[in-house]
Amino acid sequence: MPEAEARLAAVKSGEIHLTEPPIAEISNLKEDSKLKLHVAENTGQIVFLEFVTSRSPFNEKKARQAVAYALNPKKATEEVFADLVKPSECAIADVMFPSDGQLCSEFSIKPDPEKAKTLLKELGYTADKPLEITLLSWKGGNRQKVIENFSTQLEEVGIKTKLETMDIGTLNARIKQENSQTEGNGVIDMMGWSWYDPDFLYTLWHSPSWMGGYHSDELDILLQEMRNTTNSEQRQEKVIEVQKYLLDNAVMIPLYSPGWMWNYASSSNVAGFKIGAFNLPQFNDVKLPTTNEEKE
Repeated sequence: MPEAEARLAAVKSGEIHLTEPPIAEISNLKEDSKLKLHVAENTGQIVFLEFVTSRSPFNEKKARQAVAYALNPKKATEEVFADLVKPSECAIADVMFPSDGQLCSEFSIKPDPEKAKTLLKELGYTADKPLEITLLSWKGGNRQKVIENFSTQLEEVGIKTKLETMDIGTLNARIKQENSQTEGNGVIDMMGWSWYDPDFLYTLWHSPSWMGGYHSDELDILLQEMRNTTNSEQRQEKVIEVQKYLLDNAVMIPLYSPGWMWNYASSSNVAGFKIGAFNLPQFNDVKLPTTNEEKE
């Protein structure tokens, strides 16, 4: 059943027992005594923006920072997802060790449209000659609405945006292609990763980096030290150093966590359904009512 509304109707009618419901219906499902809402927790997922840095303008730190100052992820996620996700200021999900949202807040870039305008002016962009970029995302999970919200915020500081949404396989191929080109407009993509250890930062940002993206000798050293350190406290310090570098240099812009809205709706008499690691539904202990129980 490709349509979420049809799936939910099938659960309500008793045709099926479990489904992934429409995001817009989550608040209503919480109030429906005939249904159960199951929500994945501790997902390890983080959604973020990353830049094509093989060419202008985002090979310059100021251009990336201008975008970071222009965006308000908290505003966007509240308007699109309500309380289903949490805006993040860290480069890793808050369930990972170590993650300290308060600490990340001390060195992350805060929304400041006027600062964004100042940086754009310093880079030579004006109302007559605006920065023009393409913003990419993959389909599903209301991500189209998120980038539409970001587009509005970017337009407000004078950045002209073109939006493109595609399946995740096409997006990955497109990012690799864009990173290999030294000419073209600025490109930003919305990406998401799920893992349970900060080591995925090494996969993403250590040279040659994921899909041939951002490169920095300084960052490579920090990531290598993070990976080689076995002492827990020392490793925590290295993870913080890596995150500080990523945020201060606007290598990426953290957006929200979890990145995938793993919500399931079932009829209230379905028992034992659980959501396991990596959000995999587990049916081992599920018990369904007999025909007589359903009639009762």
